[in-house]
Amino acid sequence: MPLWTVLLLAGCASAEGVADRSYAGLPESGGVPPEAEINAEPIAVWVEEGKSFAVTTWGSSSCPAEPTSIETTDASALDILFETDSDGPCTADLAPTTSEFIVPDDAATSPLVITVRGVSEEPLELVLD
Repeated sequence: MPLWTVLLLAGCASAEGVADRSYAGLPESGGVPPEAEINAEPIAVWVEEGKSFAVTTWGSSSCPAEPTSIETTDASALDILFETDSDGPCTADLAPTTSEFIVPDDAATSPLVITVRGVSEEPLELVLD
């Protein structure tokens, strides 16, 4: 493998995330509003209602935003910080990346307010009913 390929792959490697699972694309569990792909805004959907959920963010497919911390801020609210490792070259495309999480034991689940930080200038609040 040429050295530039190794450096390119290393440049886009990300820190260990806090998600239980992350993958390219929209949530495999479904439940995605039709406008999600048009608006390219973060969304949250239940994977298994009351037990696990997915958050989809949009950005470079080669350097996606990774969740680096999750915190229960009150009985029905979570705060998730996403960060992008942009040390290396990243493609200038706009692609979805989905991260799945287990609902923390100390969080109520209906409704569950998820504050997403790090993917836009202002924190975004997503609500799962």
